[in-house]
Amino acid sequence: MSFVNDLRVAVRSLARTQGLAVTVVLTLALGIGANAAIFTLVRGVLLKPDIMLSAFILSVRGVNDPGKTMSLMPSPTMTYPTPA
Repeated sequence: MSFVNDLRVAVRSLARTQGLAVTVVLTLALGIGANAAIFTLVRGVLLKPDIMLSAFILSVRGVNDPGKTMSLMPSPTMTYPTPA
C-alpha cells in the first residue's frame, strides 16, 4: 500500500506545481519519442537492412579528367535480387 500512497502524494504535489508537471510530462514525451526514433533508425539500418537497397549500389568508373564526364555503372560483381 505504500506505493499507492507515494503515487497519491506525487500526483498531489505535481497538481500544486503545474509548471513542473508540464515540464515533467514534456521531458518524458521527448525522451520516449527520441528513444523510439533512434531505435527505429538503428533497427532499419543496422539490424534489418533492406535487401533491395543493394540493387542500387553503384560503382564509379572512369578517370576525372577535365572536360570528361564520369560514368556511374552498376557494380559488375553484384547480383540483383528478384522482387518478391
